Amino acid sequence: MAEAVAAAAAERAEKAAVAAAEKAAALAAAVAAAAAERDEEPSPPRGKADNKRKPRSDDGSDGSDGSDTSSDSGGARGKAPARGRGGRGSTLPKDPVARAQARQLKKRDLNREAQRRFRDRQKAALALLESTTQSQQREIEALRLTNKLLEEQYRVLMEQYKGLQLRFVTLQMKVGDVAPSGSK
Repeated sequence: MAEAVAAAAAERAEKAAVAAAEKAAALAAAVAAAAAERDEEPSPPRGKADNKRKPRSDDGSDGSDGSDTSSDSGGARGKAPARGRGGRGSTLPKDPVARAQARQLKKRDLNREAQRRFRDRQKAALALLESTTQSQQREIEALRLTNKLLEEQYRVLMEQYKGLQLRFVTLQMKVGDVAPSGSK
């Protein structure tokens, strides 16, 4: 009976661990999906930076603004949008200070986005670890219960063994007393 209870407790612990792992995987997938959705959507709350990005993408596909800019300054600005560095096409100010500020804003936006993705990954990892910890705690509790039941079963069997051993010794002594008197 104790074995059946122990087996049932172990089975419940295993089912709980599997359910917790599935729940953790589903949670991690949901967090990853939410992060992916945010990455695919344009980010409207960015303000000024988004307005500057849109002309760059138009400039990269059209190329007409870049060629006009290159004819004005001898080709230096025309190469920057083609490389994908240093520019937002025709929206880049000609003033070096303003250009540096625009680059700084772009870098700040990219850093914010990277930080947000990092936080999302950290949250997903933390959620997975928490669910794993919970499932392991449930498994530990089930194993403790099984251990307690097995210890009780061991105690009962040891008492039975000692009782049988005592009876055996007693019977052996009786048989020993009877055998020598019967052989004489």
